[in-house]
Amino acid sequence: MKKQINPSTKAHLLRGAFYLLLLLAVCVIPFALGQRDIPRVSKRSTSANMAQLPITSSDGDRDASALPMPEFPTGGVFWNQYNNPATEPPVNIGSQNFEPAMAAFNDQAADDFVLPTPPPGINIFITRVRVMGEYSEGGGPASSFNLYFYSNGAGNLPGGLIAAYLNLSYTGTPPDFTINLPHPIPVPPGTNWVSVQARQDFKPNGQWFWHNRTVQSSAGAVWQNPGNGYGTGCITWNRKNACMPAQVWPDQVFQIIGFLEGNPPSPTPTATPTAAPTSTPVECELFENFDFVTPPALPDGWTAINGINPDGILWQTSNSGLPSPPADSPPNAAWVNDPAAISDKYLDSPPIRIVLPTNAFLLFRSNYSLEDTRDGGVMEVSIDGGPFLDILAAGGRFYYGGYNGTISSCCGNPLAGRQAWTGSSGGFITTSVDMHFARGHTSVLRWRMGSDSSTSGEGWRIDTVQMTCYNPSPTVTATATPTATASPTPIGCGLFEAFDNLTPPALPAGWIATNGIDPDGLVWQTSNSGQPTPPADSLPNAAWVNDPAAISDKYLDSPPIMIEQLENAALMFRNNYALQTSFDGGVLEISIDGGAFQDIIAAGGSFLQGGYNGTISNCCGNPLAGRQAWTGSSGGFITTAVDLDSFGGHTIVLRWRMGSDSNFSGQGWRIDSVQMICERPTPTSTPTLTPTATVTATPTNTPSVTPTPSDCPGGCTPSPTATATATATPTPTARPTPTARPNITPRIRPTPPPRP
Repeated sequence: MKKQINPSTKAHLLRGAFYLLLLLAVCVIPFALGQRDIPRVSKRSTSANMAQLPITSSDGDRDASALPMPEFPTGGVFWNQYNNPATEPPVNIGSQNFEPAMAAFNDQAADDFVLPTPPPGINIFITRVRVMGEYSEGGGPASSFNLYFYSNGAGNLPGGLIAAYLNLSYTGTPPDFTINLPHPIPVPPGTNWVSVQARQDFKPNGQWFWHNRTVQSSAGAVWQNPGNGYGTGCITWNRKNACMPAQVWPDQVFQIIGFLEGNPPSPTPTATPTAAPTSTPVECELFENFDFVTPPALPDGWTAINGINPDGILWQTSNSGLPSPPADSPPNAAWVNDPAAISDKYLDSPPIRIVLPTNAFLLFRSNYSLEDTRDGGVMEVSIDGGPFLDILAAGGRFYYGGYNGTISSCCGNPLAGRQAWTGSSGGFITTSVDMHFARGHTSVLRWRMGSDSSTSGEGWRIDTVQMTCYNPSPTVTATATPTATASPTPIGCGLFEAFDNLTPPALPAGWIATNGIDPDGLVWQTSNSGQPTPPADSLPNAAWVNDPAAISDKYLDSPPIMIEQLENAALMFRNNYALQTSFDGGVLEISIDGGAFQDIIAAGGSFLQGGYNGTISNCCGNPLAGRQAWTGSSGGFITTAVDLDSFGGHTIVLRWRMGSDSNFSGQGWRIDSVQMICERPTPTSTPTLTPTATVTATPTNTPSVTPTPSDCPGGCTPSPTATATATATPTPTARPTPTARPNITPRIRPTPPPRP
């Protein structure tokens, strides 16, 4: 969480330098000797003189300068497209979040980047994005920037949202901007997408544009304008030139900057059936979606063993077959069969070190279809190389998605008499595990499937495994000063609600549904059927509200929740929405100590995962007009995680709020598996807090002649700012060559409009 997992830059550099030396000693020195004439990559994120390493590739259409660096410098560049800037029109494209009155013009550009699979035990973290961009004539500065990271979806377009960070501070002036993330984020290897969007009011600050690049690397850049204010019809992601034929340049100019953390494996790792961690453990931040291998191979560090082996089939990756669907994050998941014979099959994770005083929890998705009560699966853990124990016996606990039955003793199953997952999950479900018991230890996780001598099942799938860790920070002089007392009496911080132990449409005790604008008499309620599908994340029920073809404002309020002064807190929930894109949407709001409800971001929270994905149009009466929100379709249940550390010492009420406009309807919005995770910091002796200075851009907002919008489709020539020739950097080489900023004579236009 923001203030817990954001270690100081110095600490990262020291750790990273140490890990890098190990990595170089083990596996990179031979490569480095072959490339000894290559300049070293600077460790300063603001340097533009990043080494351009020669790459040998069979793909003649790819630009080698934009391929991943074979070496992984701590605090260096993982992906470099800061080259080949366009010098002929159109040199850039809009990517901006405007003021609410102009929300129909909100647009986003995005480009993909490819991260290679690092050595076992090494994880990739992104810390900042550097981007080339310009303001319109007389425009700027941007008040802040939004960064969105997406997985690679169908058609090589942005897919599922990995993370969204709004209203980020930045450094730099045209044409060079660097946007710093509030904390390092782990990103899986392979193809991902980044969207850089300026938060800037058109009146009086004009527009910001992302500079085009003349060479294509990987897939071409894309653009969307959900409110269709520009009339292109590109309300969802599409290639730039499909939206605006004048956009002939295929890519954008940017860099992805970050570091590696973890340890490389020892030169001679030894795997044993007890999974003693003889290889160097990975750091606590674990992410595995099994997608960047070819089935049946497992990722590096993952081990499959059969304790009882009737058929020679081990845990393996799979992208087809039963149970369906075959993966939570396509194409692959880990899978094992359920034979009609006594078996005992293990899938072991890499060793994971959870250092003191780190807090940790595990999330994973599973889909099982096993002979009910006869065959089943359990989760086990080995601590510091010791014997494997059930996760509950070792001290863990399930937040949700835990065991659902007990294995029969009748027919030889090695798990007989134990609680387990058994029967059918009905598709992928989420399991969350409290791992705080493992702090200060090295753990190996084991997914273990046992079957008896009778009927077979379809098997068990595991996907999207993620260990989340954060460091509690002590508060020096904590004084709780609530301004009001919430009523009824608040519950403790440990909130969990799956909406399952009641009969629809009733809500659980303490949950309240009201309509601020009520066109149809339908309020939030529990539901176990209907649209959008699936109807629940944890069967049978979820909370649901409709999306009518009329102006509405519908609230679902949680019970009051008291977060103690010294508690760290995070909220996680699953949601599934199908709402009219950009016109209907949902937000998360919060009331603090009985005060007015406000957006969770405005109140001081931040999304760690699954945040807002669009802005609501001002056109047709939606009470959420102009606000960022969840809108369109999530494509099923997705996970949202929210940092609530800012609210320690207060009593809060959470509100899921759905607003619709006066036209088309949608299928609605479902909320499920709501949990609040709270943890008291582990006391440390004389902690020293070393805050990192954050540069905050201060808009000047100098009054100027107020333009009135008119039509200027995406082929218009940009107008340089009054400081067009300024490099705004102490080192001339920290910029691309002068051709990166074309010196184009401004086109005289009456009342310049916003343009894509």
